[in-house]
Amino acid sequence: MDETRNELAGDVHGTVVQAGHINTIHLGGKPVPVRVPRMLPVGVPHFLNRESELGLLGKRQGRVALTGAPGIGKTTLAIHWGHQVRDQFPDGQLFYSLNGSGDSGPAAPADVLLFFLQQFDVRNIPDTEDERACLFRSVTADLKLLVVLDDAVSARQVENLLPGSADSAVVVTSRARLDGLRLQGFTPLIVERFSDEVASEFVSLVAEELADEPEHLRALTRLCGGLPLALHVAAVRLATGDYGSIAEYVSVLNDSRQLFRELAIGDDRLVEAVFEVSYRELANEPARAYRLLGNHFGSDFTVPLAAMVLDLSESDTRRALNALVAGNLLTVTHGRYSFHGLIRQHAREAATRAETEPARIDALRRGLAWYLHRALALGKVIHPERPALAGKLWEVAEPGHDSRDKALAELDAERLNFRAAVRVASRLGAHRQVCELTDALAQWYYQSGHLEDRVETHDLAATAAEAADDRALAGHMHKLTGIAAEAVGDFPLALQRFEDALRLASAAIDRQSALEWTGIALEQSGDRPAALARFREAWDVVVPEEYRERAQAMLRMHIGRTLGPDADVGELKKSLAFFARDERGNAARVLLLIAELEGSASKAEQAIADFEAEGMPRQQAQALELLARLRPEDAARSLERAADIYRRLGRVDDLERVLR
Repeated sequence: MDETRNELAGDVHGTVVQAGHINTIHLGGKPVPVRVPRMLPVGVPHFLNRESELGLLGKRQGRVALTGAPGIGKTTLAIHWGHQVRDQFPDGQLFYSLNGSGDSGPAAPADVLLFFLQQFDVRNIPDTEDERACLFRSVTADLKLLVVLDDAVSARQVENLLPGSADSAVVVTSRARLDGLRLQGFTPLIVERFSDEVASEFVSLVAEELADEPEHLRALTRLCGGLPLALHVAAVRLATGDYGSIAEYVSVLNDSRQLFRELAIGDDRLVEAVFEVSYRELANEPARAYRLLGNHFGSDFTVPLAAMVLDLSESDTRRALNALVAGNLLTVTHGRYSFHGLIRQHAREAATRAETEPARIDALRRGLAWYLHRALALGKVIHPERPALAGKLWEVAEPGHDSRDKALAELDAERLNFRAAVRVASRLGAHRQVCELTDALAQWYYQSGHLEDRVETHDLAATAAEAADDRALAGHMHKLTGIAAEAVGDFPLALQRFEDALRLASAAIDRQSALEWTGIALEQSGDRPAALARFREAWDVVVPEEYRERAQAMLRMHIGRTLGPDADVGELKKSLAFFARDERGNAARVLLLIAELEGSASKAEQAIADFEAEGMPRQQAQALELLARLRPEDAARSLERAADIYRRLGRVDDLERVLR
């Protein structure tokens, strides 16, 4: 048995009790409460459609850097997520605005650490940043904290503000990319703009009484570009009765001169201000790139185009673009750069303030020159015949790609930019350039089926040619406009344009071409005898030897198509032999005529494959219709494929015919 001995020393007042076993002794008075900081700001009442980002924040819980364009809602997202998960961090939630975009300058890390340490009642806080950082890590080593650092300006500003516990989470928001945070174990998360549907829902929530204008609501969300800050400001303006309807507000915002003034609350131009802060932080070269590329007419652009506009080397241009991307003023996808619509407008206003008008126009002209050279380089790949107006530019242009597919892909990617280039050249009075660019694109337009682009650019070119007071140029442009009219079925206009071209033609090849196209329009309108007469008249025109063989191959094809079942297969095969050398698209046209005459489904299938390879969707659909007749057991599948193509091209009449 263990011996136990109790001793008592000192004076005792009251009864003494002997205890056998003592487990715990409590000394002192009431327990001292532990201070738990709860510093998250109150969340916004209208929070929508960030399920994807919230889910990713949950999965990447630890260290996350939220980045995105100014006004995209990074802070709102961080705070909302913090409130959702605060119970997972029982030792507190710290929040600090690092003021990366504030007028007073970025917060000093030493000051932030002083504030954080004070939240834990730490006494005797040292003076230097590094000492405070060590102490902060020690104090938080066994805690489970959430730390939200808002509006950081750099990775260096953040690195000493991280708690010492692996169980803690840190969320940093910044309008810059802060790649250096990756070295600290942060995962980047880009906050995207709202979709049109969610943006409309957001505005409707704030301004409920105006939600019955869906069409104008969609227009408003497009003007705001899905940017949450802009949408919130717009919704507040509507909810407070500044405008009687969304339609009225949209009509004001459509005037770019009033856009930022009206996306404001009182005198606070909130939307413009967030862009201005990011712009002022740029170094000289990125700031110039921001202004001149924002003033560029295209919807997006590549490094070579940007280098031409900026008059810089591609390496210097890439550095400037990377700075804009890092600042979330520019986005890049598969090598193509683009501005958010509101950021572009701010860049244009910055260009108006900081660049002279001659400097802005010179940049536009450099961009136009690049698009003309590029159209010719791509044209060398997709069609071997030289455009009529190219001159020496065609001779010096290198083929744009080593394959037709790549060239067609780039033409599709640049389609809206080419159309915008023609518009800008017209606006600047660059008449010859309007015509040259339109002519360089004419063959692609004819094959690709982009009829609206084709009609608009050809009309602008015809007007430019008249303004240039150049008879031959005007005749050529009238012919191209007629070709565009024929493509959309406006045969009276097409015939008028071809007659104008014939009247102005002086060279034999121009006269022959105008007669050929007049025959095509007559044949398409159903006047076969008149069409044949024009084709035979064109045959009799003596053209230079270098053009003669091709001109005759084209006319044999047109005559064969016009004659239909009475066509001479032998004559068509002569055309096929010529085009088979290096004009796959025209060879496919002739092959399709032969397929119909011979009832050959296999030839029709070959033509379909060739049209698809050449990027000629309308002709591909027409060939599919023939295949449906030649192979009735597979007709439904062929007609469905044709319908899909017509649907994509917006050819309603053709689509209705196929569906019948």
